[in-house]
Amino acid sequence: MNFHNLMIITAIATIGFGTGFIIAPKALIALCGLSSTPIIEFSLRLYATAIFGVGALALLIRLLENYPEDIIMTDRSWKFSVLFLKVRK
Repeated sequence: MNFHNLMIITAIATIGFGTGFIIAPKALIALCGLSSTPIIEFSLRLYATAIFGVGALALLIRLLENYPEDIIMTDRSWKFSVLFLKVRK
């Protein structure tokens, strides 16, 4: 397994579970055989946002895996560079 496939699997799993925990935490708690309380649901929704962010970061890393710096720093991608990368003069 190479890095590209690992990031795809990570992104799919984390975004899938993150979305599931945000939308239907009771159903996913029941799949684990646990009882659902409001505190557990709230905690799972907070956790879901974190793992959703990990999935989004895995997708971003997968997209930037093979890009050399000179391609990233072109005029076409200046908005992306300003937001996510260190801009050099």
